[in-house]
Amino acid sequence: MEDYIALQTADQAVIKAWESRERVGAEMAKVEGDLASTQKQLDAAQAERDQHDADIKALDEASQGHEASIAAARTALGHWQSYKSVAKAKEELQARRQYLVEKRAKDPAPEKPGEISADELSKASRARTDRIQEIEEFIRMFDEHGVAACPTCHTPSSQLTSQVIK
Repeated sequence: MEDYIALQTADQAVIKAWESRERVGAEMAKVEGDLASTQKQLDAAQAERDQHDADIKALDEASQGHEASIAAARTALGHWQSYKSVAKAKEELQARRQYLVEKRAKDPAPEKPGEISADELSKASRARTDRIQEIEEFIRMFDEHGVAACPTCHTPSSQLTSQVIK
């Protein structure tokens, strides 16, 4: 019995180690994906930094009185204005995106409609209501005045009972 328990304990340890290995593998895949995304962001940031370094160098040269550098400085200032407007637009987009995510989280998805559409249901309901009103009006012709026969064809009401029921 002790050998059996020892074997069970060893098997359980192997299973736990395997599950741990699978969790670590999944985490590594996620980290690798995050690393690739972060590397793309880093590359974009480095390219932007290089552009800013070139712009600052052009501004420094322009401040030393170099006329050729003045044109480059103006271009750099244009880039800076463009950068600021793009950054502002990105910020507004992020805020709008966050607002929409919050709004979507608050509003649950509507239920899927059944087999009958609202228009079909409305038309069917309207047709039934109209038919009921016609029948009630027909019945009222006999009840209101105590008439024992149809006022238009003078058929006795006892013979019209089957048609009224239909």
